[in-house]
Amino acid sequence: AALRKTMQFGAISSRLTAGTSWARVRSDSRRLPRQTWMVGTQLAWKSVTLNGDLRQQEEADGASIRSLNAALAYGTGDLTLSLRVRRTVPYQGVAGGQYLADLTYHITPRWQVMADTDIDTSADSLAAVVKVGARLLF
Repeated sequence: AALRKTMQFGAISSRLTAGTSWARVRSDSRRLPRQTWMVGTQLAWKSVTLNGDLRQQEEADGASIRSLNAALAYGTGDLTLSLRVRRTVPYQGVAGGQYLADLTYHITPRWQVMADTDIDTSADSLAAVVKVGARLLF
């Protein structure tokens, strides 16, 4: 179940969202969370979008994970740049962070050229992934 409210304040559009879900899953399942809730907001002005959310998942085995996400995006014409940060805190675990940057250029409405960077700063491993490619939209 989710609720969404969209409002306009002059040139700024805003959206507030809250939701929750429950599922009946086997106790050994790690594929689906048993319970999830989230609250979030988005503000958009001209070509700039700022959004963020706080969410918590409870796995079937009782483990709980809370994450905070924030993003800033700028799009003009056929070019879009987005920067995101994610902070994850598992119950009885060590917090981890993730930083993402995406640059996309729309060649046509169906074809995009993109570059993604993902830096993971979790306590057990530090990893960086850079992807460059083309995307076909269906």
